[in-house]
Order: sequence, then structure tokens, then C-alpha cells
Amino acid sequence: MRLTLTRDVFGDTFTLGRLAVTYDGLQAYGAGGWSSKHPRGPLDFGFVVEDVDRGLDAHDPASLARKVNGVTAIPTGVYTIKRTWSPRFKRDVMQLLAVPGFAGIRVHSGNRAEHSEGCLLPGLARDEDAGTVAQSKAAVEWLDARVQECERRGEAVSIEIRREP
Repeated sequence: MRLTLTRDVFGDTFTLGRLAVTYDGLQAYGAGGWSSKHPRGPLDFGFVVEDVDRGLDAHDPASLARKVNGVTAIPTGVYTIKRTWSPRFKRDVMQLLAVPGFAGIRVHSGNRAEHSEGCLLPGLARDEDAGTVAQSKAAVEWLDARVQECERRGEAVSIEIRREP
């Protein structure tokens, strides 16, 4: 499964993006949910709120000098996602691995950049003026269930993070 996050709204204290899912496994999205039909994708899934995008790029180590701890979105690039134990959440949570200059980057629920500290906060709706997402818990539960399905089948899960041109 591949997630694609395209950042497209850049505020003074937040970044918003659109999240799409390409699911190439045994199941595909159809009317009413995931079913055993031919794969299709990418599916426009929802949105993500993050900290401020300061122009960091995984392929440009010099860009990491612009990082401000706790209030900077992770670098653009492609990352593997795995469910790992989170001491903070006391359960397995989706984690982005090998993010240059960052540690412990998770995908979890939250509504505004202040809840992030660099993590990705998905939602099913967004308010561009307020810089928030809504229905975050439902979005995370849905994504986490798909990641679990992929992990059970031994399929890789990744996310590409990019900026809208």
C-alpha cells in the first residue's frame, strides 16, 4: 500500500495536505468499503494537518538546518510505515521510519498542528482557514486497519510526502 500526502495549504503555524491511498493488495476500495475486487487507486482518502513546512527535503541534508524542534513538518520524501510499540500511546501505532533529522514520527489522531510535534494527523475533513482537520480518530482507525492487513500479508507500506507545485 502506498500513501501519498500532497501538501497544499501553508499557514504560519500549520501545513495542510491531501492524502491519497493506492492499495495494490488483494482487496480494493469499492462502494461501501474494502472488498475483494480488482485493485484500484489512488483513492482520495482525506487530509492531514502537520507542523509548519520549512522546505526540508530528505534528499537535501543541508535543508535540515531549517528545522525548529517540535514545530517543523518532516522533510518531503518517501518513507516506510510500520506499526511499532509507542510508549506514549501504550500500543502499536503507525510510525514513519528513517526520517532524516527526526525520531518517533507517528501517524495518530489530532486536530491541529499543536497536537503534532512533527507527526502526521489525518482527518476526513479540513478547515483551511483554521488549519485543522476533523474526524481524525475515524481516519486513523481506518488507515491503521489497512496497515495491519498489509502487515499480515507481508506487504510493504510507504508514504510519499510532496508539495503541490
